[in-house]
Amino acid sequence: MARKKVYGKCHICGAEGQLSFEHVPPRRANNDKAVKAYKALDVITSGNLPWDVTGLKSKIMQSGAGDYTLCISCNSFTGTKYVKDYIEAVNQTLYSGRLEVLKDNSRARIGFLNLNPVNFAKEVLAMFASVNSPNFCEGHPEIRNLVLDDKKSGIDMDKYGLFMYLYRGGMTRNSGFSAVGSMNGSFVVVSEVTAFPFGFYLVHKPDRVNITKYGTEITGIFRDNEYDAVGDYLFELPILEQNGPLPFDFRTRTEIEAVMKENEKYKPEK
Repeated sequence: MARKKVYGKCHICGAEGQLSFEHVPPRRANNDKAVKAYKALDVITSGNLPWDVTGLKSKIMQSGAGDYTLCISCNSFTGTKYVKDYIEAVNQTLYSGRLEVLKDNSRARIGFLNLNPVNFAKEVLAMFASVNSPNFCEGHPEIRNLVLDDKKSGIDMDKYGLFMYLYRGGMTRNSGFSAVGSMNGSFVVVSEVTAFPFGFYLVHKPDRVNITKYGTEITGIFRDNEYDAVGDYLFELPILEQNGPLPFDFRTRTEIEAVMKENEKYKPEK
């Protein structure tokens, strides 16, 4: 069945016109099966444990997760220039036998062979453009220019921090930039993309002294490599799970259940 025609603003170049369906992650990266998507607010207000979606409304995407976010030109450009290296990284992680889980099961090493890391990271930024609002690249022209110029590398690391981890499972999250506070009054502006077997978060103006480093920072890919660099790279990544809809929440189910049980003590009696 032919897809419906959708018109709007391309999340990368900003052009108004017909939009194409952008898979996040790419379709050939194990994203070609039907998925159910739930609204974070519905999950939060349900009163259930976050992973209990019984009775909640869902949106079924028959051919994989994604949305109408990119014009045909940007979809074709990123698909031609960057997706190959992203899929290669996925396949090597899942099928090469080089994924080494460390003793405590909280971290793993993976050696990527014959990979262009800049293309890989640019595809990740393109995914972030899709999960954010159509005005995302208006406010972040550096990311737009980096993605649209396949011969460009380098990024302002005072403005952006790109972090990566291995996704253990749970509730996938694709969320646009939002401010996440902590008990000490500080906050971090973060966007998230879950793209099995990886997870990523993009931090705006990262405070690298105080930020909780859940993932391995890979922003240096843009600083340390030319656009046409191809080589072998060793990544050591934490293994994290997601069991709730809130950004930056990597607690286990046991940890969440303990907090909810503790909170029950403070509910007023009926």
